[in-house]
Amino acid sequence: MKKDLVKSRLAIVERKEGYPSALTSEESVKKIPREKEASLRHKSQRNREDTVAAWLLARYMMGDLHVAYDEYGKGYLTDRPDIHFNLTHCQSGTACVVSQRECGVDMEGIIAYKSSLARHICTEEELKMLEEANDKDKLLTRLWTIKEAYVKMLGIGIAYGLKNVNTCEMDEDVHVMENDEYCLAVVERKDENGTAELTTQYIEPTEML
Repeated sequence: MKKDLVKSRLAIVERKEGYPSALTSEESVKKIPREKEASLRHKSQRNREDTVAAWLLARYMMGDLHVAYDEYGKGYLTDRPDIHFNLTHCQSGTACVVSQRECGVDMEGIIAYKSSLARHICTEEELKMLEEANDKDKLLTRLWTIKEAYVKMLGIGIAYGLKNVNTCEMDEDVHVMENDEYCLAVVERKDENGTAELTTQYIEPTEML
């Protein structure tokens, strides 16, 4: 386990032209948790790449992984219960957040605005924000990623219902990064000493191998 796990840290790997073939080589796959390795045989090539990339990134950030899972399937480190982490991936890349606080991260490609989708996931206050937004696609994506990062922090997933999460009344620390390709949100439990710094780094896929 690496020792520099003091402040909140986020690492992002952008897919760009695609991941190197070595990412899903037998040698690389052996570096991820065994139960995740076993699940790869049931996944498409794209999903295999996403799964391996996410766990290689976690290993890059935290060293050898000793992972177990709670009743909702959220991973935790058996040898470092004081450290929390969370993973995400989408067509644009993958990301991992590591923190001493409960945390969740979500990364999504820009979602095309649909009023039916907005009504399904947004509160009345958020719907009003969308009505007034110049770029509804980006705002809807931002709201989605914050909400999903929040429920991932809770460890219960989107079955909780994204409409039950009101981003306008959220008391947690929220960090958002976005560009024309994707939006990424990190949600962490608020620290009693105030908002903690989130250090972000961009990693090339070959650095994880």
